[in-house]
Amino acid sequence: MEPIIVIISKPSQFYQAIRQALQALAVQWKALDMVEDVIIKSYQGPERQAQAYAVLTLPTIFIEFEWQVEHALNGQGQYGYAYHIKLHCAVPQTAAQQTDPSTEVELLSLDLQAELTRLVDENT
Repeated sequence: MEPIIVIISKPSQFYQAIRQALQALAVQWKALDMVEDVIIKSYQGPERQAQAYAVLTLPTIFIEFEWQVEHALNGQGQYGYAYHIKLHCAVPQTAAQQTDPSTEVELLSLDLQAELTRLVDENT
């Protein structure tokens, strides 16, 4: 697969850039018949996530911005920021049955997680 690289010029663009990269990855997954479709959403916190997981019918990736830390000005006059961003990949039991009946949900989850990890690694 061709690498998907996220490019941003200011911190407020992180979420949309990550979302677009994940949508491009989802297109690749669909082209390879790994999944029927993928939903991309914002993470809503532990209480609301339990409700979200319970009603999933398709693989879903949740984007979570955990917190940020502002860093001091560097020698070139630039400020650094540290964002802790997590991607949660949830695959319901029905997702594996929609693509290939012989694929167990655990195996599909491993494949999707490996691809997601590669995307994160290429953009770190």
